[in-house]
Amino acid sequence: AAKRKNKSVPFLVFPFLVSDPKPFGRSIGLSFAVEHENVTCVSTPIRPTNRLPRVLEGRWFHVMNHAPVGESLFSTEDAADRFVINLGKIATERPVVVHAYCAMGNHYHLLVRTTESELRRAIRFLEAELTEEIGAPRVLPLEVGRHLLGVTRYIHRNPVEAGLVDRPEEWRWSSYRGYLDYWEGPFWLRSSAVLGWLGCLAPRALYRRYVDD
Repeated sequence: AAKRKNKSVPFLVFPFLVSDPKPFGRSIGLSFAVEHENVTCVSTPIRPTNRLPRVLEGRWFHVMNHAPVGESLFSTEDAADRFVINLGKIATERPVVVHAYCAMGNHYHLLVRTTESELRRAIRFLEAELTEEIGAPRVLPLEVGRHLLGVTRYIHRNPVEAGLVDRPEEWRWSSYRGYLDYWEGPFWLRSSAVLGWLGCLAPRALYRRYVDD
């Protein structure tokens, strides 16, 4: 009988969105492969001890909200810290995938994947401690695609464009550091789903260059 030939079929999968690492093992060094256009890419390792809710449906959203003119959303560093902590609570307790964020003095940006109902709950929770005069958030539904790189670049460059820092990694209330180094970001941040659009070879270094240009 003829030997069966194992043929690699090109496909695109984002295993980075899988929230339950159990099926993939428990080793810290574990990575999983993704095939796209006959090229095998290996993602960053999973942190198996940190289990996140499954997100099996929903779409991508760019969420932003701004304080009234002359007011602040985050008047102190502690307030910005609490915002990020609360964002982590949402990512770990609700089916909301956080792909990028930035908390500025008078506004914030999020890139998330979830359902509309879960997004409404998440926004109510996040904004509960903010100024009572904050308006309705702006929510932009997004399709999956390479343009998500541009969305994250815009989010991460906000502190630079506002003249608050010289480089985006200097702003600690954003997800940018987690894009440059997996272990520098919170465990609940899913950067790889966006970085995957830069290919397999050193996507984090390419992303730094992309944001700096």
